[in-house]
Amino acid sequence: MARLQKKLKQLLNDGYSANKIAKLLHKRKQDVLAEIRKIQNKPINPKKITNPKGRIGSIELDLPSKAFTEALYKQGYPIEYIVKLVNKKHSETSKAKIRRYLKEYKKNNPEALDSHNANMRLYKAMGKYKQHIDAKFFRETKEHYFQEFDSQFKEGSPTIEIDLAEEG
Repeated sequence: MARLQKKLKQLLNDGYSANKIAKLLHKRKQDVLAEIRKIQNKPINPKKITNPKGRIGSIELDLPSKAFTEALYKQGYPIEYIVKLVNKKHSETSKAKIRRYLKEYKKNNPEALDSHNANMRLYKAMGKYKQHIDAKFFRETKEHYFQEFDSQFKEGSPTIEIDLAEEG
């Protein structure tokens, strides 16, 4: 370190910028800046700190989203499917927040992880895994969370009638 600090002092006295010094020494710019701050006894400028409190925002979900997410996870559904379904049912909950919550949930609840993995193996063994997931997602979103369908024609446009007798 002493060797690096001598080299840094020399390059700073020669008028090099921190970026140029980092390139010359093949070091990360952040590391070079930290060493320069140590040499000059300067603190980090608080305006330059992008996120002083670490990750901003809680990973806690509201109660209905939390219960729904945990139930789906224990039943063995894939995480992306859970994220889509929970977001569809509780649209105020973001997909990223659900993913972060599930990541923490897996760490803190090993029995839920075991249950999830056992159910995943069961679905895969049944051979109907993908179809089951797709059908359930379609059914749930169609019946309970139906959103207005944008039709091809605007309202009031003429109906198209086909006479099958002329074709045959």
